Amino acid sequence: MPPREWKQRVARVYDRFAPTVPFRYLPPRQAVRIAFNVILDREPDPAGGAEYAQKLASGELTRHGVAEMLAHSEEFRRRVPIGNVLLSMHVSRSEFVAGLPAAARILDLGGTHQGLPDGALVHLGYPYPFERLVVVDLPVDERDAIYQGGSRGEPVLSELGPVEFAFHSMVDLGRYDDGSFDLVYSGQSTQPITLQVAGPTTPSTVSPWRACRRRTAASVSGPKVPSTGMCSACCSRAG
Repeated sequence: MPPREWKQRVARVYDRFAPTVPFRYLPPRQAVRIAFNVILDREPDPAGGAEYAQKLASGELTRHGVAEMLAHSEEFRRRVPIGNVLLSMHVSRSEFVAGLPAAARILDLGGTHQGLPDGALVHLGYPYPFERLVVVDLPVDERDAIYQGGSRGEPVLSELGPVEFAFHSMVDLGRYDDGSFDLVYSGQSTQPITLQVAGPTTPSTVSPWRACRRRTAASVSGPKVPSTGMCSACCSRAG
């Protein structure tokens, strides 16, 4: 019997008959080892493993606390790469969105969520309530089949504020008045987008976009078509 098949059979038998123990009930040393194995993809070093186990035993740390410390450690961020390219891009967008500035009126280019009706920005972790979020995307029948999920255009009230949808070309923003938005964001779009600058600019977080005084236009390229551009005239230029 090939080694792989033998291991698979043993695993099936073990899963069927061996009792499972929730992580929160594991003994300290075993809990620490599993946390290191799963999160850092390695065995705990003797000093680190002993310290975490001692803190668990004394009640100084909970098992959740151990996992939390490892998941937010420098080692995890630097030495445990995400192997799935699409997942890596999704995580990067989530971190970028969480760092966007507060804005009352937001224009999101290409921001339809494929599984939820209130758009991607909310579920990627935007941290601030807003007065208005307009999600611009192509009409459903003009998108690739894998991007035809999510909203059908009905306005919804999200946990952060009201969300509207406009299905038209993401290149043509002429229908929006100057100064009608505080933040123009494009995390992923299906069209190449060029936005023109009007007024003083300062460098933004992501080149080649620029911030318009205290108002921001930002872009993160996704797996569709990279976007390029700068702050749109419809982005408020009030200081």
